[in-house]
Amino acid sequence: MTRNRMEKQSSQVPEMWKRNNKLAGPMDTRTVSGPFRGSSCFLYCFLIIPLLCSAVLAGPVDDLTMGEASYMSGNLAEAAQRLSNAAGSETPTQAQRALYLLGRISLFTGDFRQAKEYFERSADIDGARAAGRWMALAGIGDTLYASGRHEEAIRRYRIAQGEAGNGKDGAVIGLKIALCEHSLGRETDALGHLRAALAQIPVLSGWVGREEEFYHSMTMVGIEPPEQTEMRIYVEAGPVKGDFRIDDIVGIDVVVQELRKGGRSYILFGPLTDSVEAMILSEKIRNRFSIPVEIISR
Repeated sequence: MTRNRMEKQSSQVPEMWKRNNKLAGPMDTRTVSGPFRGSSCFLYCFLIIPLLCSAVLAGPVDDLTMGEASYMSGNLAEAAQRLSNAAGSETPTQAQRALYLLGRISLFTGDFRQAKEYFERSADIDGARAAGRWMALAGIGDTLYASGRHEEAIRRYRIAQGEAGNGKDGAVIGLKIALCEHSLGRETDALGHLRAALAQIPVLSGWVGREEEFYHSMTMVGIEPPEQTEMRIYVEAGPVKGDFRIDDIVGIDVVVQELRKGGRSYILFGPLTDSVEAMILSEKIRNRFSIPVEIISR
């Protein structure tokens, strides 16, 4: 892709993003404390103060940083506006990251055509991070899978897997291929991909030897997403008490919010891309905290 084409990114926020702006409540981000009173203030402190420090030390806060902060807190309209500006950046890594997040927003709001376009543009930027490229290629696969185009998704996932390598990242993409094979009724191939992947993902090592059980759990989450719908997958953890540090469990790609049920506090992660992401996140939480974890679709 040429730089001129990339710079044609529109600053207009699609109406769908405005309608789906409230994916999460005011609560974020990487640390959750106490009984969760004053969560709006908590979000402000953990997002805005670091950004202000950045502004003091390095000049004005850029659109990408503010777009990421808005994305994390579930404010999709604001995130889309900021990220659309950042997508025209002369810095390849910033433009790549902005387009990738715009792709995720479109994917979660059911605009699969737009999501695919953003991911393709992100993958095509020259001079950006290699990791960003395979993530964008996997994002194209996610979009094709979500729209029911499973054979095409497998082809994209295989390209992404080839660039991600034979480690954990490539193995995670292998699990996505297993989901596609399952959707196509090729159970033997699906289990083969799953067995090959599990041994390479440390957080899922407890499932080695129990591959069929893991496979059943994974395929029961959000199976066969209907075309052009907005079904979303989340992970719910809780009830939680005291400090609940999540900074090394989820990155800035995942929205985190507080839920209150019966006077107790729960943490809701998502929306997530698919059941693979949900299963891995669930295992990370279970390995670190002794609390109930549930994968939900809605």
